[in-house]
Amino acid sequence: MEASSTDMIVQALTRAIVDHRLQAGSKLAEQALADHFGVSRTLVRQALFQLSQKRLVRLAPSRGAFVASPSIDEARQVFAVRRMLEAEM
Repeated sequence: MEASSTDMIVQALTRAIVDHRLQAGSKLAEQALADHFGVSRTLVRQALFQLSQKRLVRLAPSRGAFVASPSIDEARQVFAVRRMLEAEM
């Protein structure tokens, strides 16, 4: 149950970030997310950690979690990889 709840949170937040419903730099409050998804803060913390591993979220000690703001170089790298992948398709 916990794993599926965490996965559901990861998927929902990923969609919100990719669809720009959560803007770069936005703070992600654990308690607000826990209330929204009807789960414990522990599950939200696990989901935020997974998103930080995917570089969609930045975890700042003593400050919380924020939607990642990619640098110009990181954005260029992402678009370069996309061009490569799309050319292969």
